[in-house]
Amino acid sequence: MAAKVENGGVDDYRRARTFERLLQAAAATRVVSLPFGWAVLTEDLPRVYDANQLIVNAPVTAATLLAATDDLLGGSGLAHRKIVMEETQPAADLTAALVGAGYEVDVMVTMAWRRPFDRSVPADDVDQLTFDRYAPFQTEASLEQPWCSDRQLANMLVELTRRVAAASDASFLVARVGPVPAAGAHLYRGDGVAQIEEVVTLLRHRGRGLARRVVQAAIQLALERDPHLVFLTAAEDDWPKDFYRRVGFDPVGRTFTFTRRPGADAGI
Repeated sequence: MAAKVENGGVDDYRRARTFERLLQAAAATRVVSLPFGWAVLTEDLPRVYDANQLIVNAPVTAATLLAATDDLLGGSGLAHRKIVMEETQPAADLTAALVGAGYEVDVMVTMAWRRPFDRSVPADDVDQLTFDRYAPFQTEASLEQPWCSDRQLANMLVELTRRVAAASDASFLVARVGPVPAAGAHLYRGDGVAQIEEVVTLLRHRGRGLARRVVQAAIQLALERDPHLVFLTAAEDDWPKDFYRRVGFDPVGRTFTFTRRPGADAGI
């Protein structure tokens, strides 16, 4: 296995966030600069929150932020509101104001690959697919998730993936059970950075170690380009973060997201 990527600390968090923002901007229909960050807007994918959000990386008051979010997202006909705050934990009064306005708070951890796998697994049942061949698997996997209520949303997520793939050096990996794709992941590469995204296993095939096979295969494929950074993101309060630690990822930074949903099944 190739040598580990060296520890870059905070710089790697910023490099990862820059890479994510570039892909978001490439997939968006509009990018709006703001005094405290910017907004990405993709009005033809209105139920995909990651494609329609404000990104904050400078001081801002709650009143200004709430007004800008309503103006940009609401003015684009979007029902949801999403704000992403990078690098530093938002002040308590800002968080309280957003929660008081109906926003939910989530913390995402950016994790960089630092250490060899705790154990290796065979990769002979992991294949690389083109986007067109991968899309049916992504649709099926999305429809199994509690946050994806219908095929319209699943199709929007697939379309976002198509746009991100077109803006990067993209690979799509699946682990098979027999001839059938059972687990998958996206790999996006560019400018010495590789991102592993959307790791998922179909419900009926869970518990077989297939996600590990896909993730380790993605790492090995990423390392063929000798990147400065291989990273992924995980929810701070969910179990996948611990799994990613076991395959060699360490936290390098946290991102705080605030979301106001128009309804339980409106989007993601």
